[in-house]
Amino acid sequence: MVDNVREIKDGLFPFNGDELHQLSFLLNYAILAPSHYNAQPWRSRLSNNGLDIILDKQRVSRFVDPHSREAVISCGAAIGMIEVAAHYFGFAVNINYENTANSDLLAHINLAGHYDPSADENAWFHAIKIRQTNRK
Repeated sequence: MVDNVREIKDGLFPFNGDELHQLSFLLNYAILAPSHYNAQPWRSRLSNNGLDIILDKQRVSRFVDPHSREAVISCGAAIGMIEVAAHYFGFAVNINYENTANSDLLAHINLAGHYDPSADENAWFHAIKIRQTNRK
């Protein structure tokens, strides 16, 4: 991770690194995802099997979001940022969404070969770092 993710240098993507290094780099873009009350209610876990996105219930307000609905939507935004960034760097992704009431694991992500992003997808990627929350 970098100190200021808005200043991340896209040219530093570890094309020659292994999948774990590449997924770790992509997490920088997840941090920029919009989230309810900017809580960033997700945790990540890297392993030899890929990247897990986990709901962090300690970052969910039981008064404002008692059923964690907004938090799960925020986690989905983080997953989406990872996918957009992976596409920009030329990687397809496999995202397996979990649906179990007994686990906070929401998704498992792997890189899945080459991907040619469209011009629109490249524009979405460049919008990630300039997106700002506006509460108006």
